[in-house]
Amino acid sequence: MSTQNTDVSAAGFNASANDAATGGTSRDGSPSVAAGASPAASPATAGTITVLVSTAVHPLSGRPCTSRNDTLALEIARQLSGGALRTLHVGDPRDTALPDYLAFGASCVEVLAVAPSGDLIAALAEQVRGAKLILCGTRAQSGEASGMLPYLLAAALKRPILAEVLDVQLAGDSVKA
Repeated sequence: MSTQNTDVSAAGFNASANDAATGGTSRDGSPSVAAGASPAASPATAGTITVLVSTAVHPLSGRPCTSRNDTLALEIARQLSGGALRTLHVGDPRDTALPDYLAFGASCVEVLAVAPSGDLIAALAEQVRGAKLILCGTRAQSGEASGMLPYLLAAALKRPILAEVLDVQLAGDSVKA
């Protein structure tokens, strides 16, 4: 399994919310992606709310765009977290739709690159194991879009899953949906 983390973030030379509206490019015109490590369950990520995001292809223009389901999950996370959340994407760090998540409230989007022959679920589970709560859309809007990722990830983490939830409340260590 080969993994690499990169960030699309709102700090310094990286993409900002303003950049998201103009395509999220750096000064040389390339997508705004900066290398950075994000170890699983580090003190910075343990106990946070993590949102898994994917990208889609716009049905009319054919251009990359955010996933509607994942932007809804991001909004729920923003309301629950008060700002302490982690946004994670598995895929290509050069995906031009990723900076658009900044416009929806993500302070940065971490990208986990997994080799095509790698175990996506194992790599993702390693990254989110320490999260207090993991939110994602019901299914990707591109690729296989089977809707199985949340179930497989919950099984790998040995944690319960609440499917197709539109409203969530945290009460200590419990979740009300």
